[in-house]
Amino acid sequence: MSSPQVSGSIFLLQQLYNRLNNNTFMRSATLKGLVLHSALDLEAAGPDYKTGWGLLDMEKAAKVITNASSSNLISEGTLANTASDKRSFVASGKGDLVATLSWTDPEATVFPITTENLNSRKPKLVNDLDIKITDGTGKFLPFILDPAAPEKIAETGDNIRDNIEKIIIKGAVPGKSYELSISHKGTLKNDKQDFSLIVSGIGGKAYCSIMPTTSQNLIKSLAVGTYSNTVSTSQDFTSTPIPLELGGSNDLKLTFSSTASKKIKVVVDWNQDGDFEDSNEIMLASDLLTTDSYTAKFKVPSNLNINQYFRMRVVGELGNSSTNVCGNLGTGESEEYVIQVIQASNDLGIMSISNPTNSYCSTNGAASLLVRVKNYGSKSQSNIPVTLNYYLDNNLQGSLTGKILKIDAGNEQIITVSGTAVWIAGKTYTFKAISNLDVDQNTNNDLLSTSQIIENPQAPVGTGLFCSGASSLNLSASQGYPLWYNNNVLAASGATATAPYSANYTVGYNDFSGFMKPQTKKEFGTGSYYENFGPTPIFDIKVPVILQSARVYVGTSGTITFDVFNYESGELVSSITKDLNATRTQTNSTKVNNQLNDDKNDPGQIVELNLSFPKPGTYILAQTCSNGATIFRSNKSLTDTVNAPVNLGYPYTIPNILSMTGALYNGAPITTGYYYFYDMKFKSLGCPSPRSVVNITTAKTPDASISPTGTQTVCVGGSVLITAKSTDNPSFQWLLNGAAISGAITSTYEAKKSGTYQVKATVNGLCTNTSTALNLTVSSPLPPAITYLDGTMKIAGTGTIQWYVNGAVIPGATTSTYTPVQSGLYSVFLKDVNGCSATSDLLTINILATEKENPFSAYVAFPNPATDLLNVGLPQAMAGTYAIEIIDMHGRIFLSDKIHLEPGANQLKIDISKIPVGTYVVRLPEIVNQPSMKFIKN
Repeated sequence: MSSPQVSGSIFLLQQLYNRLNNNTFMRSATLKGLVLHSALDLEAAGPDYKTGWGLLDMEKAAKVITNASSSNLISEGTLANTASDKRSFVASGKGDLVATLSWTDPEATVFPITTENLNSRKPKLVNDLDIKITDGTGKFLPFILDPAAPEKIAETGDNIRDNIEKIIIKGAVPGKSYELSISHKGTLKNDKQDFSLIVSGIGGKAYCSIMPTTSQNLIKSLAVGTYSNTVSTSQDFTSTPIPLELGGSNDLKLTFSSTASKKIKVVVDWNQDGDFEDSNEIMLASDLLTTDSYTAKFKVPSNLNINQYFRMRVVGELGNSSTNVCGNLGTGESEEYVIQVIQASNDLGIMSISNPTNSYCSTNGAASLLVRVKNYGSKSQSNIPVTLNYYLDNNLQGSLTGKILKIDAGNEQIITVSGTAVWIAGKTYTFKAISNLDVDQNTNNDLLSTSQIIENPQAPVGTGLFCSGASSLNLSASQGYPLWYNNNVLAASGATATAPYSANYTVGYNDFSGFMKPQTKKEFGTGSYYENFGPTPIFDIKVPVILQSARVYVGTSGTITFDVFNYESGELVSSITKDLNATRTQTNSTKVNNQLNDDKNDPGQIVELNLSFPKPGTYILAQTCSNGATIFRSNKSLTDTVNAPVNLGYPYTIPNILSMTGALYNGAPITTGYYYFYDMKFKSLGCPSPRSVVNITTAKTPDASISPTGTQTVCVGGSVLITAKSTDNPSFQWLLNGAAISGAITSTYEAKKSGTYQVKATVNGLCTNTSTALNLTVSSPLPPAITYLDGTMKIAGTGTIQWYVNGAVIPGATTSTYTPVQSGLYSVFLKDVNGCSATSDLLTINILATEKENPFSAYVAFPNPATDLLNVGLPQAMAGTYAIEIIDMHGRIFLSDKIHLEPGANQLKIDISKIPVGTYVVRLPEIVNQPSMKFIKN
């Protein structure tokens, strides 16, 4: 998924740029340069062969485009042959000074496919551009990698391989000027090269100068935080930033070269505007000092951005003057420093306020919300109260409270804050969450405020239809997932439902709350703890619900992530991660098959989950253990703690709400174990509505009949037309074996398959009646089986019979027995009493002793011409009666007769003495594919 996510994200960057730059888009090289310029390094600064330039950082890239800090540049230009592009920038301190050069290299020469060219390390750049930054004392070059040593971290130097070059100047000095130049090697193809330049950390101003009338080193050393500096003759110490924590308070310690009277002033440009004139920028303005040392408190503001740089100036002057920080100075000195603000040790912040149901519901009692907190600091924190105050019309109404038991540096947690509350439907409340860390160096993120309207759901409009003669009631609502109650007992759920008849139904939305057994693992025989169980419980959900909590048994402490996935699509629907302490009490850590043995005294713990199942369907609930955690599952019953069960009590059900049917393992459901979650507490997802009374009406059940009924048989390829009748003008739906036939909704249906046919008649959409049935059999009779015994062939069937030899009809062979008179392949055709026909398999008959050789290999008439007698030779001669026809050339039949052929004979003798002289054709009409034979009558 990384490719579509990145592609979609960078398209949003183009869209943002387009919106802010007169409907123009970035060049492709600009977009590439921007993405790599702002990428988040995963390891050492610069590229590497494992992670490239790092992770896409959309927030940072977007900030470069919007340039709200006035410290970024996106420039597109063209470099001409032999030319260079030079630019000057002043560092702002708003992060490191970073410059990225990107271009689209022209097409190169196509190299032949040879061993030498395969994976060649030779540079392939056509136009090799170069970027360089200087500051008057040295130069800064882009990153380079060594393909011959891919394990080495990136260095800086002359990049001859890539069309992306990036320079990072760590701790660029605020107010200092830097010279950037773009040049090229050799001759540019096409005599020019378009390029894109992205620069960050610029936009600063040069600081005012200060010049003592008489220079004298008054300050001997300066120390603050972890930084210590012994002053020499130099007054510029900006090359090594002083790391100070955000919001931190430190001692600023100064020692002096003498006890002479003097004043000291320390100023810091906290707002990075290029001066020291703002009210909070004087950190120290001493009285007249006559000591050789001085210590003052140095407090870093808490509203700064970390990893930014701030110019500090320390001024010492002899005497009792006002001590300027710009311009002229008496006898003394000024020293320049840079402060780098780093992450605070103690910084706990509020990230979000949410409701596990995504709905804010009216209440007059117990209430709870979720507050996501993050430890931004570098130290772990424990037992930190979190308070959520809620206001109506700016008036405090009450509070919910919770506690962070422990949160490590850099981690996030979701804390449940709870208490009692009165929230009125339709009103807008303001929720303010605050973390109460005793010493929080950054108070800017301690408080988060959000406003929410308390939902005011309306009761559903439900109707009930009772069909005369029925025992159940048809319930329906126009929308949503209503819950139906019979005398306040849940009887059904869903927009349409069927329930036992009663006149006392009510209906509401989202007002279910209840538990599902088993309550504890003691309801089973035994089990074990493991960190890598594969099965995931399967839930069939009828209405949207949320799993508020469950009891789990944790063998060893660690982190467990609980995920709800859609069973069909695999989509992640809901997730939560918990750091859980072990509940197993045994010290015995013996493992069997890498699993910890059951602890009968393990009490487990109730874990707040708030996992949502947002709509009806099938889901799986997975767990993933990490950081040493193990979780329990039961795999034996109380009655048999030795043998694995076939089904350990499934399904577990809350009627009309949900059921747990088993667990998914290796792609298939299993029921041999019970997995992880006990004493599960569910509630409806969403705010409960009032209940309304269901309006119940009565309607007539339609009559329904079909014709024909009973039992019928048709042959394969045949059909029966069935007609439905009713006096109530209903809609029809034809059924085959109880299932609806798609599209069969008219009053007639042509049945072609075996099965039971009925019609269901419906009026008012709900009252139905099903007709009596027609049981139809589509007959496909078995081929008749030929037996051959004592020279006679025989079949067992009755009906219409016809014997064949070598595919030809045997004239007169129409009974169940036949005695073959010649060798050949015999078969028999049988049509049964239903009119359904079948043909037997071929049976080979060889008659050796008395068989005469047939001289005819084809049908032939002779002699030709003939006078009184015409003979017809038969290649497959069978005893019996043959029909013959003699036809003239005009198609007139001159002779039609039947001639009997004796066994053993192979030619028919036809008397033609009475037909006129002429040319004729003789035919045997009962023999398939027999050619007509022409002859002449003399």
